[in-house]
Amino acid sequence: MNLLRNRSLTKIEDVLAVIAVLLILCAIVAGVLALIIWLGWALWGWLAPLFNLPILTYWQFAGLWLLIKIFVGITWSYTRGGD
Repeated sequence: MNLLRNRSLTKIEDVLAVIAVLLILCAIVAGVLALIIWLGWALWGWLAPLFNLPILTYWQFAGLWLLIKIFVGITWSYTRGGD
């Protein structure tokens, strides 16, 4: 009886560990995405006056970036060895 209780506790701990890892990964992905958007927004704010473009807020740039990713597509460039 004691063995079954310990095994169920281990299963719960395993599930909680997986959930914790998934939450940490989601936070890392969100942080990297926010950093990429912030860098693009800063670059836009620096270059926009040179080309008479409107200044965008962070969230406007994030929406523009998302629309560009949807319409152009997400591209991953890599090179294969030997090609």
